[in-house]
Amino acid sequence: MATDRTEAMAAAFAALPDGIMVFDRDHRLVAWNARAFEFLDLPAHFAGAGTAFVDILMFQANRGEFGPNGLQTVREASGATSFDEAANFSRLTRQGRYIEIKRNPIAGGGFVVLYIDVTDRALATRKAVHEQNRLAEAMEALGEGFALLDGEERLVSWNRRYGEIYEPIRDFLKEGTTFEALVRAMVSTGMSRVVSGDIEQHVADRVARIRRQSEPVDVQRTDGSWIRLIDRKMSDGGTVMFRVSITDLKRREAALTVLNAATTRLLGNSDWRAAVEWLLGEIGQVMGVSRVKLGRNSIDAGRFVQDDVFEWTADGVPTLAGSVPTRERPFAHEAFADWREKLGTGERIICDVRNLDPEKRRLLSGLGLRSVLRMPVMAGATWWGTVGFDQCDAERHWTPTEIDTLGAVASFVGLAIERGLSETALRESEERFRVVAQSHPVPVVVVEIAGGTIRYASPPVDDLLGAEKGSVVGTRALDLWANPEDRLDFLSRIEPVGRVDAAEYQFRRRDGSTFPCAVTARRIIYEGVDCTVGALVDLTQTRRAEAEIARQREALHQSEKMAALGSLLAGVSHELNNPLAIVVGQASLLESGAGDPKTVERARRIAAAADRCARIVRTFLAMARRKAPERAPVDIGAVIDGTLDLLGYLLRSAGIEVTRDFPPDMPQVMGDADQLSQVVSNLVVNAQQALAERPAPRRLRVCAMPVATGDRIRVEIADNGSGVPPEIRERIFEPFFTTKPEGVGTGVGLSVCRGIVEGHDGTISVGDAPGGGAQFAFELPAGKMPAKATGQAAGETQAVHAGTRRILVVDDEPGIAATLAEILQDTGAEVDIAHDGRQALALIAQTRYDAVFSDLRMPGMDGPALYREIARRHPRLAARFVFVSGDTLGGSLTGDLAEASIPLVDKPFQPREIRALAGRIVGNEDG
Repeated sequence: MATDRTEAMAAAFAALPDGIMVFDRDHRLVAWNARAFEFLDLPAHFAGAGTAFVDILMFQANRGEFGPNGLQTVREASGATSFDEAANFSRLTRQGRYIEIKRNPIAGGGFVVLYIDVTDRALATRKAVHEQNRLAEAMEALGEGFALLDGEERLVSWNRRYGEIYEPIRDFLKEGTTFEALVRAMVSTGMSRVVSGDIEQHVADRVARIRRQSEPVDVQRTDGSWIRLIDRKMSDGGTVMFRVSITDLKRREAALTVLNAATTRLLGNSDWRAAVEWLLGEIGQVMGVSRVKLGRNSIDAGRFVQDDVFEWTADGVPTLAGSVPTRERPFAHEAFADWREKLGTGERIICDVRNLDPEKRRLLSGLGLRSVLRMPVMAGATWWGTVGFDQCDAERHWTPTEIDTLGAVASFVGLAIERGLSETALRESEERFRVVAQSHPVPVVVVEIAGGTIRYASPPVDDLLGAEKGSVVGTRALDLWANPEDRLDFLSRIEPVGRVDAAEYQFRRRDGSTFPCAVTARRIIYEGVDCTVGALVDLTQTRRAEAEIARQREALHQSEKMAALGSLLAGVSHELNNPLAIVVGQASLLESGAGDPKTVERARRIAAAADRCARIVRTFLAMARRKAPERAPVDIGAVIDGTLDLLGYLLRSAGIEVTRDFPPDMPQVMGDADQLSQVVSNLVVNAQQALAERPAPRRLRVCAMPVATGDRIRVEIADNGSGVPPEIRERIFEPFFTTKPEGVGTGVGLSVCRGIVEGHDGTISVGDAPGGGAQFAFELPAGKMPAKATGQAAGETQAVHAGTRRILVVDDEPGIAATLAEILQDTGAEVDIAHDGRQALALIAQTRYDAVFSDLRMPGMDGPALYREIARRHPRLAARFVFVSGDTLGGSLTGDLAEASIPLVDKPFQPREIRALAGRIVGNEDG
């Protein structure tokens, strides 16, 4: 019966997916399974009853698995009873697997140890952490505020910009906070504008908005700032929220509206002061400043002073007019003589008070000023006075919008003053109006309401309409409108209220072309006739800018997709490189070592197929790598062959017959092979898409030849499709121009081709192919003739010289390590293998090696870390170090490694390449 139970236990242990060992009260092995010894990589002689637990630990410590002091630690603990206590810990095995070890005591003495493989879970956790870090970096790179809500409308993550926009409720920005709580917190700060004071309705509206796919909306806070809200639902029920500060944009738009309205007021009222005062008050509110002041220059008892003309203040800001005598104002003080000199010559003053010299700071701080902006008001060529913005509650960085706006206000005030100097008669006031209108960059027209005749047009109107100078006055206003119904719509708007603001219509130029125009108009009496005065703003550039922004967003989207494709290609290439290295190496070894002709022929076929795969991988890498162009002699025929190999399946599945035509001894070109491959790939794919709708036969011809002068190489890619119409051939290479339907093309491929070709001092063109279809051609300067192969004698000789040497191969892939070792052993060298950096250091400490071939990327201690440790401990060996890499994107050497000029061999490699490199390195006695 005992034997039966023992056999049943052994069978149960063998069936476990995890490793298990059972030790008695003397800490000796009584039961186990093979999985445990596989995990620990223990020799077979340990797998026997009676093996001491301490002996297993001592063996592992001797291999360096517990660190430099592991052996001493095991010796000190060998007599301890702590082995009978429960323990749970993890470690990385020599095979690169993550193992969770659980030790539990057994009733009556002894303990059982479980070894559980948690590699997949550990790697998944690392990947998840990596993806989270990438997402966090992308969020922080955004210029807009970004936040993410889960399906229960709880805050998941947000970026720094989002926190800045919602600084008043930063303490509420915590993971798990509901969106409704955030809205209520914002309302509690007093910064949210709540319509009619109904807080609950405001909260309900905001929550309802994120639950549906809504258009972007602009909201204004109580401090005058503007935020654009963009909310997008996701497929998992969550919500992506973007927040964009558009305060500057809104202020610019509002300032333009106020200036246009002020112009209308000025034109309809002979009292220039009323228009200026209205303008300054409105501008102060729009810009959100503490104070707006207008002062006029004068001389009092031989001393310069500025008399107050107008002052507007925000709520809670004290007025200065009348509170401080004119002669005691800081601006009259000698400390401000330099300011007066600048303003008198048309310069502006922009400053924070705290950064001024002590005397200026004392005088302005006494008036409660923190930041000031001043512009001179010029009446003609005379400095009439000064208009300015004050900020009293905090320092303020004056934006370009605020500076430009105050400059426009100063110009307007100057023009208004000029007009006001002659306001005694209607004719004089109308003449002043003409001065203002003609000086204003916005086109202005005065039109009779009844007859529709244009009675006045400022000079910019002629330019706007493409008319001869002065030819617009006296013509019909109806001719301005592209659609006569729009004229009726305009009149129906202005007649009831006497005003129209920024209404958009289509206008017609003299040549018949149309353009979008914004009309701001007022009803006035002009020369005794009922008229409208209107400012016309051409919106063509605005619409183009909006379209360009839309195109750039689409281009960014396409760029992201292309980047994702590059990453995918890189990943596929990386996974192919390691097995390809083994296939290429073993096929070459088999060919060189086989005596049987049939075996030699079979090895050559394997090598040929592997070489084709290697070319496809290299072409993948050319598309995936993002590196600076490298100019070197390039065989353009090899570039074409490699690209066509990559696209072979695409072309065959589309039923396209491909013809290649180029001489074998064609001169090389100086260029970047990766970039030239991209040019050929783009042009071939364009041809494939052009042939998609054409019935068979579908033909594609790729040829290359030297031009007649012999100094250039011409490559032609021709198809028998529908061709490229002559009218778009000049535009086809422009960025984002495409004739393909939406979702098929991005309009960037041919632009990229032109950029690459011109960057190689070449030209690219499109024309008709012989027999019909399109023919794209590019020409590149020819380089030197291809160097003739001289054999491998020198490299092989050096490799033979290395035969008496000892070489260490370090690679976590056993197949690659074994292949490298075989290649190097063929030269006569003695080769040892290590599967990670720490094992390699242990071997180097015991054996003198003449060279090290190490993988670049390995678990645990990778290649760069191994090199730096060898350079510290064994400087001689560091000079004989070679990296072998299959990492497609991170495989380049940077920093100190690049400066050390360490050789780098890409996978898949050729045996002759490895032998020659070993010969050069090992044969260098001074290295």
